[in-house]
Amino acid sequence: MFAAIDVGNTNTKIAFVAEDETYRVSSFESKRESLPSIVETLTGSSVDKAVICSVKPCFSDMLKETLIKRGIRVFIVDHTVVPLVN
Repeated sequence: MFAAIDVGNTNTKIAFVAEDETYRVSSFESKRESLPSIVETLTGSSVDKAVICSVKPCFSDMLKETLIKRGIRVFIVDHTVVPLVN
């Protein structure tokens, strides 16, 4: 199972994805004080990978470091890894 994490300016949303199912969508404020709750939600599940899509690089970097320390593989999707063509 993996976690799809959308880090927005105001809120961070997490959906758990297994096979073709998405369930248990949670929402947290996108701020440092929310990290313990986010990590508790992820480590209390069978998540071994997380995909983070973010518009807040500083917050997503903190989240990434925290998840890696807990053994969760992290993939970042942002404007630097997904070429945008107009």
